[in-house]
Amino acid sequence: PNAAQFPADVQALQAQGKKVLISIGGANGPVQLLTATDVTNFVSSMLSIITTHGFDGLDIDLEGSSLGIDPGDQDFQNPTSPKVVNFIAAVTQLLGMLPADFMLTAAPETATLQGAVSAYAGVWGAYLPVIHALRNQLDWVQVQHYNTGPMVDRNGQLQSPATADFHVAMADMLMTGFFVPAAGAFFPPLDPSQVVIGLPASPLAAGTGFTPAPIVHAALDHLYLGLSAGSNYPLGNSNGYEHFRGLMTWSINWDLHAASSFSQSHRSYLDSVNLATDTQTVLTGSGGSVHFSLRAGVAHAGRAYFLVPTLSGTSPGTWLPGNRNFPINLDGVSDWPFRPATSGFFGGFAG
Repeated sequence: PNAAQFPADVQALQAQGKKVLISIGGANGPVQLLTATDVTNFVSSMLSIITTHGFDGLDIDLEGSSLGIDPGDQDFQNPTSPKVVNFIAAVTQLLGMLPADFMLTAAPETATLQGAVSAYAGVWGAYLPVIHALRNQLDWVQVQHYNTGPMVDRNGQLQSPATADFHVAMADMLMTGFFVPAAGAFFPPLDPSQVVIGLPASPLAAGTGFTPAPIVHAALDHLYLGLSAGSNYPLGNSNGYEHFRGLMTWSINWDLHAASSFSQSHRSYLDSVNLATDTQTVLTGSGGSVHFSLRAGVAHAGRAYFLVPTLSGTSPGTWLPGNRNFPINLDGVSDWPFRPATSGFFGGFAG
């Protein structure tokens, strides 16, 4: 689209209830912030782009020479490498100028994050201090499980790409945490809701890493449900992670090129596991009625749920613990699950 049409396209997607993020970096777009002036210019230019086009969030996809761990920099909790320190400062400044519900995601390559188990120098582990510093601001981390060689897991075992154990091990490392030998310190776990597996949409979408749907679903069975029939990796939580965030793909265009085989197969699986409705957005005028089906999914079998009525409107929404905004204005009835005096009757309620 041309520059004049682009904001309207963003708004059209937002009207469908979708979030639109701008992604920076990539294999051919390194982002290097070497000086304080670079930080200032980055913040200024990104703020202008975001506000002009109305983006809902920022995805940081730093690859190649964008980040690097300099000699002598061994503590991911207190980094000294200029590229790392300056980027953290820039993102922190930028977020401070944007609404609280502005989204932040990251798409590291395996070597730059989980690779810190093997080495912490150059690009190896270079994303680790960024993720650690921004962990409270990140909505999710979607590690690229493609274009990667074998990786060492948190138990010191080598895992081969495009296998169920590889996907499980790389995701579990982030949800369990892992020891970083060079730093002599433990990288604390992220919340399962912050962890996403990134996959190629088709064999043509990446050099390596394409994984057939049955193998992906075996990995997800293990991660979500703790079922190890298709994966032998010992999870940090043997029961699985019911709030694991899901999948990312590179890319929607490659998926369309492959007749939407990625989105169709995985959408069906995810709907069978998670709470799902056949209507993503429900709209009605005053006095109207709506009809939709709601399915709990196998990950929630046996749990009690409440359908909570609300007032109309999504703004300003309702703030939940953890600085998360539930984009519905709650009425007196729907407020009950969040009241300390009554929350015990609504076990597992998460909005």
